[in-house]
Amino acid sequence: MFHRRLLLLAALATLTAGALALQAGRLATGQAHAELLAEAEAAMVRETLIPTVRGRILDRRGRVLAIDRPGWSVELPYTLFTGGWAYDAAREAAAAEAGGAGGAGRAWRSMSDEAKEAATDARLEGHQKQQAMFWRDFPDVTGVDPAEVAATRGRVVRRVGVIKAQYIGRRLAERRLDTGDAQVDWEDIDDDTVAEELASHVIASDVGDAAADRLKVFAAEAAAKAAAAALPGATEADRDAAAASAVWREVSVERTRDRVYPRTVAKVSVDRRGFPDTLASEEPAEVRLPGVALHVLGQLKPLYAGAPRMEDRPLVARAEPGRELDLGGYLEKDPAGHFGVERVLESTLRGARGKQVQRLEADADGVKRVTRIEPVPGEDVTLTLDAGLQAYLEALLSEDPAVGLMTVQPWHKATVPVGTPLHGALVVVEIATGEVLAAATAPGISRKQLEEEPAAVYSDFTLEPWTFRPAAYARAPGSTVKPLVLAAAISDGALAPGEELDVSRGHLYPKQPNYFRDWWVKLGGRVESLDGPTALKVSGNVFFGELAQRLGPERLAERYRGLGFGRKAGLPLREAAGSLWDPANPNPGPEADQTAIGQGKLTVTPLQLAAAHATLARGGRHLPPRMVAGEAPRPETDLLFTPDAVSAALLGMWKSGNEDKGRDITYGTTYQFALPPGPDGQRRYHRNFKASGVDVFAKSGTAQGGATVEKFDDDGDGRVDRTGALVNGDNHAWAVALVGPADQPPMYS
Repeated sequence: MFHRRLLLLAALATLTAGALALQAGRLATGQAHAELLAEAEAAMVRETLIPTVRGRILDRRGRVLAIDRPGWSVELPYTLFTGGWAYDAAREAAAAEAGGAGGAGRAWRSMSDEAKEAATDARLEGHQKQQAMFWRDFPDVTGVDPAEVAATRGRVVRRVGVIKAQYIGRRLAERRLDTGDAQVDWEDIDDDTVAEELASHVIASDVGDAAADRLKVFAAEAAAKAAAAALPGATEADRDAAAASAVWREVSVERTRDRVYPRTVAKVSVDRRGFPDTLASEEPAEVRLPGVALHVLGQLKPLYAGAPRMEDRPLVARAEPGRELDLGGYLEKDPAGHFGVERVLESTLRGARGKQVQRLEADADGVKRVTRIEPVPGEDVTLTLDAGLQAYLEALLSEDPAVGLMTVQPWHKATVPVGTPLHGALVVVEIATGEVLAAATAPGISRKQLEEEPAAVYSDFTLEPWTFRPAAYARAPGSTVKPLVLAAAISDGALAPGEELDVSRGHLYPKQPNYFRDWWVKLGGRVESLDGPTALKVSGNVFFGELAQRLGPERLAERYRGLGFGRKAGLPLREAAGSLWDPANPNPGPEADQTAIGQGKLTVTPLQLAAAHATLARGGRHLPPRMVAGEAPRPETDLLFTPDAVSAALLGMWKSGNEDKGRDITYGTTYQFALPPGPDGQRRYHRNFKASGVDVFAKSGTAQGGATVEKFDDDGDGRVDRTGALVNGDNHAWAVALVGPADQPPMYS
């Protein structure tokens, strides 16, 4: 028996020794060895990321529109913003005292829910007082205005509330769809947490160095007290000291670079001497603009966990098998372009962080080696915009009553009350280059609105103030396309130069006298025939309907496509492609006829229309509109407009903007408009174009735009739930003008 036991012990000892030997061998060689060696190497190295600088955005004259400015930002957990921090901190303190920090200890877990709540309540009042004192002292410590701190706190809570409401709204719709139960309510999913509730948020930015140092000292002292209280021999006094400063452990101070937009707020003097009589004045209107070029420039927003850009390109600070070093990637809370140029040209503007690696162990020469990868600053982006012209256009579109151009006036004969705000766009494109010199939208928004009350902006589904109408608002262009159709018809031989068409019938289709008519027929007028320029002057419909029939649906559609209709131009912001009818549709003729007068299945954006008329002025050479200077040239298209075609179209546009009635049925349709009768009862008119030293070639257009009604998102899920009163039920108005030096055709300007 003794020998058997001895042999058994020997065998066990041998097996144990063998296992230890195998483990030692495994740790000394192979994958495990490599992993341990890597861990040991990492422990002897201190790596630090070096921030980069985002590229500037400049206008065509080199004026800075966006630039990074270094500073300090202060972040706090979301529960401190809402006031929920006091309860969480009291519960954590109760759990720690019970023998398990964070509620993880056995003693805390074994307590009943009632006992846990009682222990938490016993500590709640002290943490509530601490929380209140923090919000009282924070402005003094940082030097930030208390009202500004309170406003920022409110904005963060509202923004996260909107995000959660939208998330719950989507979840609610999905749950109802999945279960088929329309009775599923908010309470069923209200416990879900969104990432923003778990994240920290900026309470103050651009904090000075002295204030940042004070906050760092407070946070370090609070952390030291917490560490002392966690030691085995900690006293009651240690724990009380840690609890009394717990709130300052939540403060995070980070070196940041604020994005500054120096020309966002501007004051513009608007000359009103050429305005209609009821708005005209010898005194200029001084208009304050709160968001110049905001729709174009865009905005930065911090990224949160789960954001697609973080997942697509995470920051990789150390090369690993299968993963290359990528210091241009994203970390949580990195600022990134949210819309506009900031978003579309994010990869150009962003740059890449640098990295410093310091070995904590001296080498054989006694030197602690430091290697450094310098940060790569983002590239500057120069826009084709002229900041001064941009501001002036935005002033013309402002809702300032001293300007009044974008509110309903008595002469509009509108279906909505006088004074109702209008929405629209203004675009200026340089003919020679296709560069966009200015592009304004109404209604506008301010950067302060986006930062403080974004929900108010993005919940306005009635006027959609977030929409950049020059590029993203496609509508039927009305009669503004008629010069383009005339140039196409003459160039393709569908109409001879100087040829007149019989329009005496007054309607296009022989058997449909009340459809596709000329406007003067409704007034009892009659016109026998028209040539191209005169048809443009009086804006005849039947003339251009016949041109569409002579061209045919396929050729007309091809001409529109050549002018850039139906496709995006490649601008650095959100665009609408617009729409074209399909010539392959059954019976496409009537559809094509409608588009020849800018109605039917044809929609374009203001920028597309401006680029198309610039193409006419260039004799048929189409250049897609550009908004970024120095970018690679995009393919040009030569539409081969003949000189006779261009001359006829330009003459018609000149007549439309400059010629009185004469022997024709009316003055040019872009020549003037009627004002209400004056005090003497006489009818008054206002000339549209009276600038000296230039020639203006113009065409107006009216199109059915559809009624605009109030829209409401009741549940905050980002979708329209109901509609309300009529806001605008009138037609959509257009005007396009080619402007050049007097007595010089625009194609040479």
